[in-house]
Amino acid sequence: MNLTNKTQFSDWIISKNNQFSIINKPFGIPVQKDKTGVKSLQELAEIYFKHPVHLMNRLDRPVGGLVLMAHKKTALEYFSNSLKDGRLTKRYFAIVKGVPEPESATLKGFIKKNSKAKKSFITTANDPDGKECSLDYQLFHKFDNYSVLDIQLNSGRFHQIRAQLSNIHLPIKGDVKYGARRSNRDRSIDLFAYSMEVQHPVTKKKEVYTAPLPNHNGLWDSLKIKGN
Repeated sequence: MNLTNKTQFSDWIISKNNQFSIINKPFGIPVQKDKTGVKSLQELAEIYFKHPVHLMNRLDRPVGGLVLMAHKKTALEYFSNSLKDGRLTKRYFAIVKGVPEPESATLKGFIKKNSKAKKSFITTANDPDGKECSLDYQLFHKFDNYSVLDIQLNSGRFHQIRAQLSNIHLPIKGDVKYGARRSNRDRSIDLFAYSMEVQHPVTKKKEVYTAPLPNHNGLWDSLKIKGN
């Protein structure tokens, strides 16, 4: 994969205007510059658009899906407030080991980040480092050994989905850091940000943007075949 290919980057664009863009990040690409030297999504966007862009949400490197980028400072301020107010709705598909019981629920609790371990842990309300976290999940599809969950994120904590699902014994496929038995060959995890509701900073019109299911492995391909 030639990560500096501008034509290829254009294939990742779900929508763009003079205020913001929605980009479908491939699995395995860092959102921001890191120590690996691999071109990040932000760097590639700035090459493509020929001006600085502001990341409004972040996905872990092994995760794929939608990233919102603001092109102007006014959009940056608007979306920052939207995130604080909970007006930026994000949904994910997660392929997990096992079947959830119950099949739909709201997970609420407290989570804390361990920077040295680069990992988050579920904790208690009495923990001074704990922050509230919440997500809604619903069973979307069942395979023989795995389930696909449709998840709405209600807060934006570090590794939140990964930690909360692991805590209820439903580790994401490939996510050995949070309890999966084996990694995926490409070191990705099967978590995909497929939908985002965004209100335009100027017109205030709301739009729901969706990404097509990834061409990533057999299970995602099976979902496509089943027409989901």
